[in-house]
Amino acid sequence: MRTMIAVLRAVLKDEAANALPEYAIIAAALALGMLATMATIGHEAGAQLGSTNQNLSNLAVSPR
Repeated sequence: MRTMIAVLRAVLKDEAANALPEYAIIAAALALGMLATMATIGHEAGAQLGSTNQNLSNLAVSPR
């Protein structure tokens, strides 16, 4: 019985040690995806804002 408990503890300890790098890899992948999405949204928003300002200046209206 003690041997089984010792084996179980060793397995759990090993799993806990291996889980941290896996979580770090997953977190890094999610962060990169989020950064790419935010950059795309920012680029598109900037393009739309520039287009709006250009159209307003064509109408002789200045944005406030």
